Amino acid sequence: LAGDVVIDHNGKFLEPVAPAHPSFGALLRLLESGKVWVKLSAPYETSKTGAPAYEDVSALARALVKARPDR
Repeated sequence: LAGDVVIDHNGKFLEPVAPAHPSFGALLRLLESGKVWVKLSAPYETSKTGAPAYEDVSALARALVKARPDR
């Protein structure tokens, strides 16, 4: 990537995926490039489990923080 990129809404997977899903792996690889940040925002937009914990989307947020807490 030529410039820095910010991806919002935890990657905005319209159907929440598991952290082991290949699509989520692609997002983690983008983070590793050092050119990408991910905003941990609006889990209610894609969650199927819903409030208050948004377990499906929060699993992705936790995995993102674990992989790159600085991004």
